[in-house]
Amino acid sequence: SQQSVCEGCPSSVLRCLSRGRFSVVKRFEQQGTQLSVAAKLVNKRLVRRDQVTRELRLLQLVQHPQIPGLLDTFETPTSYVLLLEM
Repeated sequence: SQQSVCEGCPSSVLRCLSRGRFSVVKRFEQQGTQLSVAAKLVNKRLVRRDQVTRELRLLQLVQHPQIPGLLDTFETPTSYVLLLEM
């Protein structure tokens, strides 16, 4: 099922946007609103919590039309998840 790809992520995966060494970014359709959001799933085995915290702080400080805004964060057993504007 699509939900098993990211437990707690909004509704269904539309497609994979990017794949890197430490994370994958997937486009989701938000439940009820049909708005698209990006979920960055950062692998917990490869990245420490303080590294993710540093990225979160930067996203909160920087506001620019070309940088997606941070909507929410949460954890799954295997990933740190950053929900971002599309």
